[in-house]
Amino acid sequence: MGGRWVRLVREPRWAVLAASFVTLVLVHGATNAFPVFLVPLTREFGGLRGVTAGAFSLHNLVVGLTATAVDPLMGRFGERRVFLIGTLILGAGLGLVGAARSPLELFLSFSLVAGLGAGVLGSVAQTVMLSRWFPTARGTVVGLALSGMGIGLFLAAPLSAFLIERVGWRAAFGILAGGTVLLLLPTHALAPAGEARFHTAGGVGLGRAAEPGVRAILWTPRFWCFALAFFLTPVSNLMVASHQVAHMVDAGMDPRRAATAFGLVGLLSAVGRAGFGALSDRWERVPTALVSYGATVLGTLALLGIAPGAPGWLLPAYVVLFGLTFGARGPIVAALVADLYPARSYGVVLGLLTLGNRLGSAVGPWLGGVIYDLTGSYRAAFAVAVAALVVAAATLAGAGRGAAPVAR
Repeated sequence: MGGRWVRLVREPRWAVLAASFVTLVLVHGATNAFPVFLVPLTREFGGLRGVTAGAFSLHNLVVGLTATAVDPLMGRFGERRVFLIGTLILGAGLGLVGAARSPLELFLSFSLVAGLGAGVLGSVAQTVMLSRWFPTARGTVVGLALSGMGIGLFLAAPLSAFLIERVGWRAAFGILAGGTVLLLLPTHALAPAGEARFHTAGGVGLGRAAEPGVRAILWTPRFWCFALAFFLTPVSNLMVASHQVAHMVDAGMDPRRAATAFGLVGLLSAVGRAGFGALSDRWERVPTALVSYGATVLGTLALLGIAPGAPGWLLPAYVVLFGLTFGARGPIVAALVADLYPARSYGVVLGLLTLGNRLGSAVGPWLGGVIYDLTGSYRAAFAVAVAALVVAAATLAGAGRGAAPVAR
């Protein structure tokens, strides 16, 4: 019995899973700590919050555009080589942010260069790679890897606030850049360089001759239901996540306490991604997702109620409910798409859905900033976020209708 476990642990695919987890910790932490920099960046460049948040929005869009091409790139050049190039690009982009002297330079460095690097290394690349190494228990494995995104946010958010306070935002970006590159390089070196020996079956019940091509898939209502759900979810989540620190500071909260709350949201999202991903393998995927949507709505409403003199329980309620479900739909949708679509189309379909997801991630922060600039508060913005979640839940339920039950 002990020898069997030793052999399992030594299998290359477990090194792949560990490398994917560490990669997402570092990449997501370094880039998605941007909301902590929102206020000092706005002060530095003397603009509106909508303009500064627009840099984060464009960054997310570039990540999504890059994700559509990452699967073919890995197939042609190999995963390790692609990840090495992505690491160097990401480090260069983050380092250049610290030297930015205008909003244009901020957009070029963080949005374009860092966005390109993050797209090469991000969740689509890791999900597609893991789906080849782990043909079963997709929700569990992808959820474990994507939980690294939450861990990264938990570590990077308070660290960024500390660095901003001690050395300023410019040096803080330089430290994030150097640390990310130095830790990513050995991570990729230790991961297996060969192709996966385990391939996902994909397309439950589909014979090879019956597999539809990507073009045919794009004309189906199911694909567009997936796309709308995957678009609206980050419109809501990123509208809230990008402005939660600023909202708390506006409500009279100490900036470091607000950043710590943001970090705790990231930590709990790691638990939620892994937990909801595993739950979707045991339960049906769509009901699991709907439960997570309900909790996110309640958490957003709790954040909406935070104001001077508000009850103290609202902050922990927000952190727990929103945190546990922040990003929880990612592993569920990735597994559901793998269940429903053929293996040869999976990477492209997931990349296209992620492009829509990142477009939503681009719209959310920018729209939240614009609504704030127009109204002077985040009340209307968070109400829009709740409405977007309701529609996203309905469309995801439509996309998953008729899906085969999860194998147990």
